[in-house]
Amino acid sequence: MSKPSNAYVNLFKGWNVKVLGPKPTDEQLAAIHALGARPGKQALANAMYLRDGGATSGQVTIACGAPQLNKMREFVTRKLVRRDMNAGANEAGHTVYKIALTATGEAKVKKASEQPADVPAKPAKARRAKAKPAEQPAPQGAAEQPAPAETAQVTA
Repeated sequence: MSKPSNAYVNLFKGWNVKVLGPKPTDEQLAAIHALGARPGKQALANAMYLRDGGATSGQVTIACGAPQLNKMREFVTRKLVRRDMNAGANEAGHTVYKIALTATGEAKVKKASEQPADVPAKPAKARRAKAKPAEQPAPQGAAEQPAPAETAQVTA
């Protein structure tokens, strides 16, 4: 399986460590993907929240273009992560968002890491073909009658 950071190569090329903090590790990105986040802005933001120092809303906005709190809130609601309320604020006074995996989240990550990469998580359901309507037999006399011939009207 390819590394999770491969989906973020273009973004990581211009990563400014002084402004954005350290890049999320492959393990952090893989954990967020295992919880059900698709690769993209929301997964990146949650991986940033998973870092040791967390992330501020400003850092996420610079990295992703907008605040990305909805997926984090969904993970908290589903009890996959818990928000560290002791993270407080950074030196500039901005709120730091920091999350940690719960036991349920860790179990989901462990289960996802044990699955082989080439096997899908769930087999795709086969679609049933729609039943075709039965053909109506033609009336008995209709096949024997010739089609009506067109008559040309001549006007004089």
